[in-house]
Amino acid sequence: MTDIEDQRYLESISIDQMKLKLRRFYQTNEAVIWRFMYFVSAMGYLAYIIYACIYDMEVQPLRILLVGVIVATLYFLTKDNPSQLISLAGLAVFVLISLLISRHPRHINWNPVIWGLAIQFALGLFILRTKVGFYLFNFMGDFTKTFTGYVSAGCIFVFGDTYQDHFFAFEVISVIIYFCSVVAVLYYLGIMQALITKISWFMQHSIKTTAPESMNAACNIIVGMSEAEFLIGPYIKKMIKSELMAIMCCGLATMSASTIGVYGIFGIDTVHLLAALVMSSPAALAIAKLLYPETEESQLADAKDLALPKSEEHNVIEAATVGASQAIPAVLNIIANLIVFVALLALINGVLAYTGGLMGFPELSVELIFTYLFMPIAYMMGVEWDDCGKVAELLGIKTFINEFVAYERLGELITNREDGTGATISVRSEVIATYSLCGFDNFGAVGMQLGTLCSIVPDRKQDFSGLAVRSLIGGILACYVTACTAGKMPYHPSNARGYYIFRKLPHHQPTQRCQVPAPASDGSKAT
Repeated sequence: MTDIEDQRYLESISIDQMKLKLRRFYQTNEAVIWRFMYFVSAMGYLAYIIYACIYDMEVQPLRILLVGVIVATLYFLTKDNPSQLISLAGLAVFVLISLLISRHPRHINWNPVIWGLAIQFALGLFILRTKVGFYLFNFMGDFTKTFTGYVSAGCIFVFGDTYQDHFFAFEVISVIIYFCSVVAVLYYLGIMQALITKISWFMQHSIKTTAPESMNAACNIIVGMSEAEFLIGPYIKKMIKSELMAIMCCGLATMSASTIGVYGIFGIDTVHLLAALVMSSPAALAIAKLLYPETEESQLADAKDLALPKSEEHNVIEAATVGASQAIPAVLNIIANLIVFVALLALINGVLAYTGGLMGFPELSVELIFTYLFMPIAYMMGVEWDDCGKVAELLGIKTFINEFVAYERLGELITNREDGTGATISVRSEVIATYSLCGFDNFGAVGMQLGTLCSIVPDRKQDFSGLAVRSLIGGILACYVTACTAGKMPYHPSNARGYYIFRKLPHHQPTQRCQVPAPASDGSKAT
């Protein structure tokens, strides 16, 4: 061999040895490398959002960077579990539906649409797939449960030790009154105003919605739909139809914080309830801007630094008393609606069973119709096919009756899984159902919303009525989009070691709720 051939031979050996060392290094540190890449992607996305809030969000390179980060993150999130791509496809379908039924599709401004969905994605990423986000919302969920538990002292004093024999009438309703009173106290202390103002500022500077739209969206995260509309009442008269659509859609796509404690009593995971509460608001703004784009110049585009009205109470005790008193009409409305809608459901089921019996099909019921009507929607959100029928029934009950009844039945399914008895669904299906049900988007709530808005600005009754059906569809689609976002990032808390950033995790086990098997003691991967 010549000297040149010897040199080439030695170089090839060196290259092979280097490749072998790199391969061994990668195999040894594969998990650390991927977690680092995920972390860098997430931090880059967060830095982009911060930059966009401070500077200009319409710079083309930044948009390209945004899309690239989202695509890369989605790839890493779903590459070990391709079934999560169903949720991604479902999100695309719901956005496409919004585009197809848009009032003015040629006038759509995609900037608030993209940013609304991107912020929702970032919130889901932070809450469901980071250790800090999980610990934060898990703490808030545990705090909510503990906070709600103190209502039992008042219930026992008023109704006696057996108050839980009438669970809904005494305990659930008492939680709503308790929450409303506490919110009134926090509003008197100025805490609510500060929190709402900060959230509103972020939405206004990121999604680029007007100040009243952003303020309403922030209010809907904390207070109820009607309260949020009253707080921005002075601005509603000047709003164009696109802005009216935004506030109506946000009201129907979100829930008040007072109901979180109630659904927690039903057995629903409060971590997901709180996450859905904050994730649905930017999605509602995005869907609203798709369904009814701006075709007029807003009179409120230059409105800045809106100030919420101060509390008129003179002390904390008066604030607590007034808050409890103000909850009474809402409580009576809930009781009346539940009695009427559940009774009507029983009546319709009786008629359907009788009619079906004449045709040899006595099993015909509203629930069965809902099952077949909403099954494709449940599957597109990422629900496992075996559970699509049960989740579809919940979606139908929520839309045509209300979310109280739907969450109560979801709680029954969760209890059945934990007890090993009766009909049940998997953890993944439970999580997706929790997000899809988290909203006031039903026909009864539309009537309440129209009543509130018409009492604030009677002259615009025709505008409110004309947007009612479209806003209901928008609220429903926003909740479905939120469920799809959660479906792309399933919930996997660890029992002992907390929550790892983008950890590679096994598929959900239907017999265990929110648990991940710990690794074996010898360091091998858990099975």
